Amino acid sequence: HVRMPSVFSHILLFMRQMAFQQFWLHPPDGSAFARQELLFCELPAGHTFQRDFVRLTGLHIADFTELSFALLTLLVDDKRDKRIILRSNFANLEARLPPNAVDDFLKHLSRTPTELRRWFADPERQDESISDQLFLPTPLLRAPLLAADQSYRVYFPPLVFRALEEVVYRTLRSEQPMEFSSRFGPIFERHVGRCLEDSGVHAVAEAELMARLPDRGKCVDFLVVEDDSNILIDAKGVEMSRLGRVSHRAEIVFRSIKDSAGKAVTQGMDTLRRMALAAEAENRGFGRGESFLIVVTFQPLHLGSSNELASMFGPQLTDRLHRQFGQTLPMPLENVFFLSIDEFERLLARVRNRSTTMLAALRHAKVADAHAATRRFNFQQHLEDLCPPGDRLPILQKALDALCDRCMARLTEVGNA
Repeated sequence: HVRMPSVFSHILLFMRQMAFQQFWLHPPDGSAFARQELLFCELPAGHTFQRDFVRLTGLHIADFTELSFALLTLLVDDKRDKRIILRSNFANLEARLPPNAVDDFLKHLSRTPTELRRWFADPERQDESISDQLFLPTPLLRAPLLAADQSYRVYFPPLVFRALEEVVYRTLRSEQPMEFSSRFGPIFERHVGRCLEDSGVHAVAEAELMARLPDRGKCVDFLVVEDDSNILIDAKGVEMSRLGRVSHRAEIVFRSIKDSAGKAVTQGMDTLRRMALAAEAENRGFGRGESFLIVVTFQPLHLGSSNELASMFGPQLTDRLHRQFGQTLPMPLENVFFLSIDEFERLLARVRNRSTTMLAALRHAKVADAHAATRRFNFQQHLEDLCPPGDRLPILQKALDALCDRCMARLTEVGNA
């Protein structure tokens, strides 16, 4: 059955299910392809992720992303039939790729009708209710093409876009999600740091921040001090669990994020507690004004506005924090914002082109979220209200240009052969 809004313990829980159902239907995002390049293609050749990807697909990550980019260009070309992909479409690249590269690429992204029947007969998929399937990621993200009649049929172009944007992440995570997450976390944190540096924002990294802080305790990944205010940033390379996506109950959603996004809130509070102790002893470069926490996640969690965190999750969040930090928290929950990496990059792009500052954007969002008439569901909406979009961060644009140049270089090599 389909749940009506009245059965949800908070209206935001209903809205986030709608977000999981609908927000993936947007056009291809060049920044997502660039991010994939930065996160994975630049890893050393001997890195575990590089070796695992070759074992799972038969291709090196860089070769796979080049073919992904070529497939993307086929699907945005208005002069061709976008419903069908032919192996021959890649003939102009194949000569300079490893043997069987095109076949391995297409095999990884497709299933035959017989394979699909076996795939969907998996007990785990059969146990999913129709209503849950509306909000869970479609399994066809792993195979967005149908292999039939010596061709590959495209179910739906946006499905292929989403599959290609995170194909490396999804492939590596498929075998051992927990082990993958522990290895991916530092890589994701490094990407967040590089974006901060690229935007011109001076951030104190965790190692230096730990050295400044007294007492034992937790610490966030980065600290930015702007106009005597503190902006804490913690990177969590996580995605919402299956149960966290489909549940209409706040306690279950909270349980699904407790060890990731919830942990980041605790880390932020504890960092501020330790900063307050340092301020009592001496000035160690911390702001004396208000403090904010940005939790940057790899995929959107769709937790809504910061103003409703306490009302949505209730005692399971607030009581837990009060027990640890007392009745007056080091920072109000209205100052906590959950941003996807895409939103964070877009914020920093606006900071770099001087359309806003990090502090100004956070203050704008806090004021807007305090009133129902101006409240927004996600941070991107605040950015659009505040200032027009600008160019991508240079680090993202450079990575996207490099991917395009590699594809063009292969075409040039073939033309000169």
